[in-house]
Amino acid sequence: MFWVIFIYAICTIFIGIGVFETFWSNLGWSAVLAPLIALSVGSTARSSFYGDRNFIVPRLLIAFSVLAGAIIWINYTGYRVIAFDVEIPGWLWVTIGFVVGFLFTPKKLSLENIGTT
Repeated sequence: MFWVIFIYAICTIFIGIGVFETFWSNLGWSAVLAPLIALSVGSTARSSFYGDRNFIVPRLLIAFSVLAGAIIWINYTGYRVIAFDVEIPGWLWVTIGFVVGFLFTPKKLSLENIGTT
């Protein structure tokens, strides 16, 4: 199921690169980085369930805090994805990235994220 993560990441990069006006464009950076941050945070949130039970809540709080930051950043820039006459707001695109990272991260990768085997 790792291919779903890969497809989301590739789509995010190719769609996001199209909005770069200049290299320092805030819109372009938020279009590429915010969904990828959410994807990695979703993967990290999944890995928190495989580690020490004392750290589940703090890891989830950190994950949701970073997710909130990514959503705020992408809303600030006003980014949205338009594909095949369907418009997806930026906050929803970032949330989809979080869900994809959370649901489709393999257990082996989750265990590597927390440093266990």
